[in-house]
Amino acid sequence: MRFHHKVIATAIMMACMAPAQAQIYKARLSGANENPAVTTSGTGVGVVTFNRDTHELHVKTTFSGLTGTSTASHIHCCTTAPTANAGVATATPTFPGFPADVKDGTYDRVFALTHAASWNAAFVTANGGTPASAEIALANGAAGNHAYLNIHSSFAAGGEIRGNLVPFTFFSGANAATAPIALALDSLGAGTGELNTALVALASLDGLAQTNAVAQLAPLPVAMIANLASDGLFATYDAIGNRLGGLRMEGAAGSGDIWVRYANGEAEQDFADSDSEDLTVGIDYRLGDALLVGIALGIQRDDLGFSGSLVGSSTELQSNRATAYAELALAANAFIDAMVNMSHNEQQGMRNVGMNGIAMSTAEHEQWGGRLALGINLALDSRLTLAPQVRFDWSYLELESYRETGAGPLSLLVNDTDFERERGSIGAQLDWNLKATTVPYLRAFWGNEFGDEKVLVDANFNGASSMFRTVESALDSSGYNVGFGLNIHNAGGMEGSFGYDYSENARYESDMLHARLLLRF
Repeated sequence: MRFHHKVIATAIMMACMAPAQAQIYKARLSGANENPAVTTSGTGVGVVTFNRDTHELHVKTTFSGLTGTSTASHIHCCTTAPTANAGVATATPTFPGFPADVKDGTYDRVFALTHAASWNAAFVTANGGTPASAEIALANGAAGNHAYLNIHSSFAAGGEIRGNLVPFTFFSGANAATAPIALALDSLGAGTGELNTALVALASLDGLAQTNAVAQLAPLPVAMIANLASDGLFATYDAIGNRLGGLRMEGAAGSGDIWVRYANGEAEQDFADSDSEDLTVGIDYRLGDALLVGIALGIQRDDLGFSGSLVGSSTELQSNRATAYAELALAANAFIDAMVNMSHNEQQGMRNVGMNGIAMSTAEHEQWGGRLALGINLALDSRLTLAPQVRFDWSYLELESYRETGAGPLSLLVNDTDFERERGSIGAQLDWNLKATTVPYLRAFWGNEFGDEKVLVDANFNGASSMFRTVESALDSSGYNVGFGLNIHNAGGMEGSFGYDYSENARYESDMLHARLLLRF
């Protein structure tokens, strides 16, 4: 079962947001929208923004399939009804630089509405006599659905394709995954400068292309990194627990072990695949016949590659871990394993956010955790030993806020985020003393993560006042781990093992190869 990761629709808009002074409008151009209607295969999309603060008009148009060739394009205002005709409001005889004598084309330009050259003189005269009064008239006309974008051609001099300017929102085309981001984009209005260019480019897209482009803006890697760090910590607990299980309470009081373990694994998730390497060095000492204590230092590196809407994105995570552990032998061959961990994680991320570029980020995490396990060694016969256990694992991850760079105004500022996970599991390891020096083993554990807290990630665009929240499903899920391998004992004080583990739960599936070498002193 693959890792099932959902970002569901939960959005929070920031308070203290001023009334919008900039608005995006979108027009879908066709011959059917002309008055009278024109039979043509021509189509087009126009995105127009008004910014009342900067007094700018941004027009971006894409058209194709005209029956004739283009001759002119304007914004007309103000109609008495949405389907009625109206005079030209913008520059005549056409938008400056609009492509002429073509059937397909694109146009993208920003106009200063304070300049008389941006207007049709007749429209200015009919609406107060100044560019400022003309701007108010056009803005009000667009807001009331009484303005339209028209492309004229040699086939239809009065206009071959046209579309009314309709207020555009990203939320109207959002799904459950993109709704929070869409609301945050809408709160930005039309923006100015680089932000305006980015928003217009996003608004120009349609359907799935727009949905995917908006999805690329989500801080999806944050929750995945949290899962990866916690899963890595749980794997560390398993490694130490399995090390204890393979060599449990051998040696006399006052003796110790130095051991090193290397592991290489792969994990598969819904939106990402990861490769990991883990090197751990430990030393432990027997304080008495019943008590062993030790400490292990480890470095784990994970390379996470995203797919789907985040294609081309990747994240590197390095976890530096220190784990103190102890095992206490009880009566009747029972035992208690206890571990306490502190980790420092460093993350470097690269996200392909499509037309907005490559977003780069660095972040740090502090992580704490522990395990408590209770088990018993049962001798099934002279060669077979079964060690059933009950385990409880805990991980707490504290992600510091970080800012992305490289994606312009739509780079993210991700706020401080905390992740806590608890897991209970039950299972057993079976050791087969095939020879005095060779002990194959087989283990299987089933576990469940409990608690119904959801993972919340708050972010905004480059520190803007608009915040959005992505929510991952609660981490209440179950899964299993199976493994097999071989422990090799040597009378000279050197011992080792190698093995394979496979894990699967609701979030991911993974497999890992590992080897350990131990020197007794």
